[in-house]
Amino acid sequence: RAWRRILARGSSRRYYLEPRPRESGFWKGVVEDSDDYMDKHWATSSGIPAFRIDAAGTAGGAAYLHHRHIHQFPKHQCKPAESSNFRELYMFLVALREYGHLWRGQRVLGRCDNTTAVSVINRQGTSAPRLHKFAKRIIALARRLKVELAATHIKGELNILADRLSRFVRRFDSADWMYDP
Repeated sequence: RAWRRILARGSSRRYYLEPRPRESGFWKGVVEDSDDYMDKHWATSSGIPAFRIDAAGTAGGAAYLHHRHIHQFPKHQCKPAESSNFRELYMFLVALREYGHLWRGQRVLGRCDNTTAVSVINRQGTSAPRLHKFAKRIIALARRLKVELAATHIKGELNILADRLSRFVRRFDSADWMYDP
């Protein structure tokens, strides 16, 4: 019965027939454009917006066009309480929250240096319960925004902007503050 319901609904993912045959693999994060091209244009040559994310031990970073976002993870999501895979995947949710309104009704490509997070996004799930929980939240938000999300791997040494954002630490300095006498 469950399979009958699933199959009767049809696929929730569109098939895109691209002029370049290799790019018909969008749902696997396959694009022919170089990292340099996507860095310069924040999109693929087919016009698909491309953003970057990264996560470190206590913070994550997301970048798209001139927008930059730093996300501080609460202590229970920081290293060692949660895995780097969790934090990298969580940044896809953060990016959708921050930039999703700009992508409404479009395909979007997330670029990430964590292969596990890339795989979870492209497969729309995983057998790891903790990661699957967040994959479902990401998919639900993407559907509400009418955003079709895929991910591609970018080498860590090329993911400089998002990496720097994820390692940015803002300290609160109260040394010059005082109550008005």
